Amino acid sequence: MEEKTVFKSILENAGDPKRLDENISLFTTLSKHEKITLLNALAQSNEEKTVRLINLIYDLEEDKDILKHIRKVLYILKTKGIRVEEPPKKGPPAINLKKKDAKEDKKVRSYITNFDYFNEMFVLIAIEFKKKNFLVINGEIALPEGLKELTLNPISDDEFNNIIESIKFEKTDKLVLAEAPVSFSYHILKEGSNISKKYPKELNALKKTLKEHSSAFREGFNLYELTVPEDIYASDIDEILSHQFFEFFRFRWDGFEEDKKKYMDLKNPAIFVPQYIIEEKKTVFIDSLASKENINILIPHLKTVLEAYAYIFYAHKKYAFYKGLIDSLKRDEALRNVILYLIKNELEYEEEKSAFNENNMVINPFEFMKPYE
Repeated sequence: MEEKTVFKSILENAGDPKRLDENISLFTTLSKHEKITLLNALAQSNEEKTVRLINLIYDLEEDKDILKHIRKVLYILKTKGIRVEEPPKKGPPAINLKKKDAKEDKKVRSYITNFDYFNEMFVLIAIEFKKKNFLVINGEIALPEGLKELTLNPISDDEFNNIIESIKFEKTDKLVLAEAPVSFSYHILKEGSNISKKYPKELNALKKTLKEHSSAFREGFNLYELTVPEDIYASDIDEILSHQFFEFFRFRWDGFEEDKKKYMDLKNPAIFVPQYIIEEKKTVFIDSLASKENINILIPHLKTVLEAYAYIFYAHKKYAFYKGLIDSLKRDEALRNVILYLIKNELEYEEEKSAFNENNMVINPFEFMKPYE
């Protein structure tokens, strides 16, 4: 969401009691300079309802300069004849003093899904911004588009638990949900944003918030060194990509339709050509596609998506699939073989093989909520 849109949303709904949590959540995403600018705008209000919003912001704010500015704004409103209950000045607690640079950890949860019928996956990150209330960031990711949409919704703890349970209830053997380390979930969102060029500012704000309030985020996460039982042998790439978790995964790229037409012309020539020559031409064509710029540009995003699948396999205790996929992701040559496999699989794909079924899509729990853009 652009700064002007954030300002407009908060200013227009500053007096709406039903939008208080949303306005507070939006305020937390702003930089220090932006917060001061917005507070100056709120100082122009003539409504008593605005005071309630400002006081709630004051309760959650930690920056001394912002707190000082809030008191200044409240004084301005008071001089206009608006009834103001000035908040007490915040000071250090009498006991249990923390180090000046210490940050309080907040409860953070995150989840990822695999790709559904519409070739979309979802990433959820929930940050507790006050007791039993979460700020939920929901990212919708697709191939080749990357991060398509980012929504931000303040909801209660119970509501969030209900959302997770509803997704679990709707899932099938082909559609799965996995609770994931928050740093990994953020990484998936960031890579998706790098492709779509959308929401970079919002993700930078999210990163700052997570660094301040999540020790797990600060510690990071290494997907490639997860412990697996010693007797587990890695599955081969054919077996992995044929797994039902990949049932709806589609690797598309810009110019795909034209490339598929060329491929089908090679596969079904107008004149007789020996089959071994056809196979040779198909192999050369697929290899040339793997070197095209419009596919190469997707490789970092594709690798991140495959890492997400590796973690999902691990979370569901399918260790052989996790190990096999990780082994392929570690080596450039093996990763290229995965890409060649996906390209060929997509070129050979027949639409009628997978008819639409509403049970083959992840239910987006926020689809009726206001998009954060």
